[in-house]
Amino acid sequence: PPLSSFPYSGVGVDYLMFSLHLAGLSSVLGSLNFITTIFSSVFFFINTRVSIIVWAYLFTSFLLLFSLPVLAAAIT
Repeated sequence: PPLSSFPYSGVGVDYLMFSLHLAGLSSVLGSLNFITTIFSSVFFFINTRVSIIVWAYLFTSFLLLFSLPVLAAAIT
């Protein structure tokens, strides 16, 4: 791996990887928050129409939810 050689063996690389995992975790939790908020509001107001921006947020949240754990496993 490129970051395992001697010049990159410091503690800074470990902090970098930890911060990337922490940013991924916060993105996953944020997307879960969006998904539960959208589903609870759509089911609560069942007769209202859902706009295209809500569908875009929902689609993006599902993409983040499924792609970020794979990316986190790849940088480990």
